[in-house]
Amino acid sequence: MLFRIAVFAACLCVSIATAVASEGQTVACTINGRSVSAADCLAALTKQMGSTPPSAAAGPKPTTVWAHAAPKDSTPSPAVTLKPKPLEKAYNTWHWDNTLLVRNSMDDLGSFKSPSSLKKATGAEFSWARDGIAHNDVWTARGLVAERLFGWEEPSLLPYVTHALIAPYAVFDRVANTNPAKATNNVDDLTGGLAAEVALANFLQATHYFRFLAEEDGDFAGRAKNWKVGLEYQPFGNPNPEQENSIFAYLGTPLPLGPYWFLTISPKLRVEYRESQDGAVDPIFFLHNQVLRAGPSVTVAISGNSIFSDVPWYIQRTHFRATYGTLYDFYSSRNYGLLDTALTYDLDPNGYLGLTLSYRKGKLETTGANVDLVKVSLSAKFGQ
Repeated sequence: MLFRIAVFAACLCVSIATAVASEGQTVACTINGRSVSAADCLAALTKQMGSTPPSAAAGPKPTTVWAHAAPKDSTPSPAVTLKPKPLEKAYNTWHWDNTLLVRNSMDDLGSFKSPSSLKKATGAEFSWARDGIAHNDVWTARGLVAERLFGWEEPSLLPYVTHALIAPYAVFDRVANTNPAKATNNVDDLTGGLAAEVALANFLQATHYFRFLAEEDGDFAGRAKNWKVGLEYQPFGNPNPEQENSIFAYLGTPLPLGPYWFLTISPKLRVEYRESQDGAVDPIFFLHNQVLRAGPSVTVAISGNSIFSDVPWYIQRTHFRATYGTLYDFYSSRNYGLLDTALTYDLDPNGYLGLTLSYRKGKLETTGANVDLVKVSLSAKFGQ
């Protein structure tokens, strides 16, 4: 309720500024350091009104918008801040969520509480290719399906645990060659898991996510390969243009990249223990039946600016993601690195379907098998 009152007050400020403009002044609106029209300013405010305060507190914050009335001589007048005020009173909520999420991978998802938007995500990929010379069909499918079940939230003004939630998920990664001579290039991974996620907000100008994962990896025939328990840490920043920011404020949040693009750099730290099952002979267990691995990964995303109306529509629908991660096994003293890139163009304005050009090279994290694959796929996304 307080959030809606704050937004109503912000809109009232815009109305007052517009009234002043009618008496010989112009209205200037600044979003991410760029002066835009009053229509774009109100459009950005409308997007903020559509967001839920607890969700915004748990992840990247809404775009900061300023508007002020300026005389004709362009002398700026005091700025009127048009951003929602923090909740003044903390509250506890337990609730069932039942939100279905479809993305390409964990890196494409971002977090279970504040997942990547449909217009910035790659999505699950599906493709088919026919090699007439080798008499070989290649079918591929790769994606992540998660169900955010229930959680707890407690917004506050000071550093606080913003939420805790539980989400089961399934990850599928399949490359099937119909020619037996090409079977060595197959990928056959079907993973089911359960994630528990908590976040610490309002600390070092960022929300710090901690994620516990427990999963079992198998194949599409139902054979178990290995099981894993792991822990991840991932920060999402919230830069404040009115004060000096820490390095955490710029991580995991969109930053302007010229007039048409946004740049997001999302680092992640991971540690995991994985153990083979049923005598699995995957390369990851070549020397030992267990691996204890740790290492970082970094995702760099560039997405079209969909805030301003003067940005070409084809740029708004284009986004690129590149992730490189490495894991060091303390048992075998081996490194496992994987590069995963995707360039996606959304086929519909809402971002549910897209056309994706992707490339992966390195060792798969689940089995340690080598992959070097380029493909053009139809991609699908769903949820938030």
